[in-house]
Amino acid sequence: MLTIGEVLDGRYEIVAPIAEGGMGAVYRARRQMLGDEVAIKIVRPDAGSEPAPRERFLRESRACAQLRHPNIVSILDFNLDAAGRPFLVMELLSGPSLKEELARRGPLPLEELQHIMPPICAALQLAHSRGILHRDLKPANIVAHDFGGGARVHKIVDFGLASIRESTDATRLTGDHQFLGTVAYASPEQLTGATLEAHADTYSLAVVVYELLTGRHPFDSGPPTETRLHALGAEALPGLSRPQRKALRRAFSVERSARQQSAAQFLTEFNGTSTGKKVAQAGLGAAAMVPVMAFLVSTHETGAPEVAFEDLPAEVQTKFIDAMQEGDTAMTFGDAAVNDALHYYSEAYRLHAKDPRAIAGLEAV
Repeated sequence: MLTIGEVLDGRYEIVAPIAEGGMGAVYRARRQMLGDEVAIKIVRPDAGSEPAPRERFLRESRACAQLRHPNIVSILDFNLDAAGRPFLVMELLSGPSLKEELARRGPLPLEELQHIMPPICAALQLAHSRGILHRDLKPANIVAHDFGGGARVHKIVDFGLASIRESTDATRLTGDHQFLGTVAYASPEQLTGATLEAHADTYSLAVVVYELLTGRHPFDSGPPTETRLHALGAEALPGLSRPQRKALRRAFSVERSARQQSAAQFLTEFNGTSTGKKVAQAGLGAAAMVPVMAFLVSTHETGAPEVAFEDLPAEVQTKFIDAMQEGDTAMTFGDAAVNDALHYYSEAYRLHAKDPRAIAGLEAV
């Protein structure tokens, strides 16, 4: 589709292929102006004239653009190439995916999973609060990224099948009773093409948790039934507490009304925490904690910011004001958006260290 050394859109030099699927391919690329590397997803030539792949690319870019979160892959650009094919420019993640990790190591220790899942649940909680369902959550779509100093975060990727709740059907690509997703991780209602709510992602999340703990799918021979649910007892999940097994069985309920109402509620029950606030606090990814730790250290220092706000470049001032406004807006949503608020206030503090407005925002969080 693209060749090594090709320059896409006059800005992105193709370095190497990463993956290829039925709808498109992903490449490692270098931004010529900045010199850093990004990931580019482009639609296949034989699908480029069809409206559905184009709309899915657009939907993915719109979904991720609304979900600025340290545990959701960032979309940097969306455009058409010279042939009219849509492409997405995303941050490049170092990997591996949880699917690759599972294949390499086998089942993960419970302690490691309990470190991975809170920020993923926080990211899903943000998406659901914005009316966005992922609809294809699976180990392959949770990818690790390593920062300097040994810090690692996991990010949700591939919002190409996301369902965005809007006042019109502008993003509706499937008719009634038409299935999109990955069968092994799809909820019973998703398999029938029914209208989906957050329960569908919660079901998929529980399947992911089960598979990462055991190395196998909970329902190898078909969708869940009450008989199969009762079989998920202590012998099926050795080492788990009774509340943890109960949380998984509830998330696998055939009737979606019987499941946890949100990813945060599932995690609360699975971990045995008593409030959603603890889940929100636990959901801070390592990327979000870096500026927070910088803030905590700096508050022991005295004095005003090293550079007065009015002396900052105009672009930085604008970004600071935007971040503060986004943080203030997130705070109005309460605990459900605490990670969002923290992200924006931390960004404001990064842009202008020791600014009293950013400090006040972080203290409020």
